[in-house]
Amino acid sequence: MEGVKYYDITGRVVQEGNNNPLDSVKLTYDGFNDFTDKNGKFVLKVTVKVDNEGNLLDKYKSTFLTFEKEGYSTRSILPLTGWDTIKIKTKLNLTKLTTEKKQTEKDIAATSTVDSETTKAVAKGSVPSLPTPQKAINKAVQTIQDRLLPYIIGIVAAFGITQIKKWLNGQNNLENTPTKCPSQASLRRQISKRNKVVKQLNNLYKIVDSATKAIGIALGLVRIFQLLLNIFGRLPLPSTFGTPPGPSGGVIYSYKVGQLIRFNEKYDKFKDKLKLFSKVGTVVLTALILLRFYLKSALDLLKIADEKMNQCAENLELEEISAELLAIQNQEIEDGNPVVTNVNGFDMGVQPVPKTEVGSLIKRQAIAKDSKGVIVLKGEPSFSASDQILIDELAFYITNNNLKA
Repeated sequence: MEGVKYYDITGRVVQEGNNNPLDSVKLTYDGFNDFTDKNGKFVLKVTVKVDNEGNLLDKYKSTFLTFEKEGYSTRSILPLTGWDTIKIKTKLNLTKLTTEKKQTEKDIAATSTVDSETTKAVAKGSVPSLPTPQKAINKAVQTIQDRLLPYIIGIVAAFGITQIKKWLNGQNNLENTPTKCPSQASLRRQISKRNKVVKQLNNLYKIVDSATKAIGIALGLVRIFQLLLNIFGRLPLPSTFGTPPGPSGGVIYSYKVGQLIRFNEKYDKFKDKLKLFSKVGTVVLTALILLRFYLKSALDLLKIADEKMNQCAENLELEEISAELLAIQNQEIEDGNPVVTNVNGFDMGVQPVPKTEVGSLIKRQAIAKDSKGVIVLKGEPSFSASDQILIDELAFYITNNNLKA
């Protein structure tokens, strides 16, 4: 049989940076509300449900206490204490709220740099002057990183969406985190900004897609990204994505430095087999990986912005994101059956190669059949577990030589 317990949650709220008390901060916990006084202090009276042994119900393990104030980034905490027996924490530590302007500056700063080790890894093997197509790829990376991502962060900030890392990793969403709708005039401005960004991203995709084909990759950018995703699993990203720690710095993503090193090792291992990359240097290939990362981040933030805009108004006129960009956003590692099965009229598949067993492994190869179902082309035997990787190798040979079934 369920029972109830009563608690007074006390604490104080101040502004981050100067510790000035904040009044009129709204506190919300499981339907109970209160506000801070002129000294930033509060006493929030709550009633919680307990089981027949007096323990909190499981739902409170994921029930957040939120602090909201106009012009400040919303903060949420779990007001719990204890280990074996979890209880409501009645005396909270000093709670600091960051102004939306300051938080947006932090979010933008955290997208504007890549750490020095990553920079060295990207530059490794580079040449003094890259040909025009390679320059176009590198320029696209810089444009998204330095201009478009900060611009998008400014858009979502207008809806009270800050602390971008938590939104990108899925910790925050529109259901569990309070947001707001701006005035109609501000909403129209954000929609206009959003449409301009989408147009730029659509154009950037076309430019980079043409650039990759100009340097000898005929499969298209979506398939390149998918192939990289298949080879490297989760694409290696900057070892630290953001600014160094400090008052205005912050890190959006952090990964092991060795991940990029392993990327270079994998590139050396696969480049002979994956002739798709035979004309691409490590610097360009790494730039493509960074490009996919920044594109995915931008698209994920735009998706959040679009969802919030549709909550705030109806019948919006939103510029369409190209089908190719949406495909990149939804890419997952391909396991099992391949996605691409027809190239220039050839039916593509994979078959085992007889008498190539090594322990429990056996080599396989891609095959291409003509319209009569006859195998007319075979790829190089490989122990690769991915059907699509094998097919992409043979597809590259077919497209580069303009073969038709």
